[in-house]
Amino acid sequence: SIELSKTVYVGHDGGSSCAGSESVAGYNGSYVTFCFEVTNTGDTYLDDVQVIDNDLGLTLTHTGLLAPNDSVMLFAEVTVDGTIVNTASATGNPTNSDGDDLPDVDDPTDTDTAEVVETPWSAAIDLQKTVYLGHDNGANCPGSELLNGNSGVAITYCFVVTNTGDTYLNNI
Repeated sequence: SIELSKTVYVGHDGGSSCAGSESVAGYNGSYVTFCFEVTNTGDTYLDDVQVIDNDLGLTLTHTGLLAPNDSVMLFAEVTVDGTIVNTASATGNPTNSDGDDLPDVDDPTDTDTAEVVETPWSAAIDLQKTVYLGHDNGANCPGSELLNGNSGVAITYCFVVTNTGDTYLNNI
């Protein structure tokens, strides 16, 4: 038998943030990564393990044997192009430990879904806080992350706020 766990997360990083979650929100054109964890839950080896996601137009293949109780993570980096709840399926060919086909054993299959909800905009903000010795109305900003000083010494905090999204922000 085989088990498929399909998840999704925002961003492209070569699949390093897999496992993801069941649902994410993103704006049109933003990057998302789908993760497909396939586990051999049977007692035979599996060869030619494939994940097919027709809605995304994907066929991903794990080459080599997948031993009983072992897992493999496959991923696909795509861009958001509308809200989608889609299903992927995983299948594998049962073999012995040498990779020889077991003709009397049916290929196992499993399915799972993940969802991307398209949002109209992506609001995001970045805050950088630094500090420096003295008071000069912020002339020496941005300052540094760490400051050593005695109690009672004048210091100035600097705050740099950056809109890293694609929409306007107010009341910051």
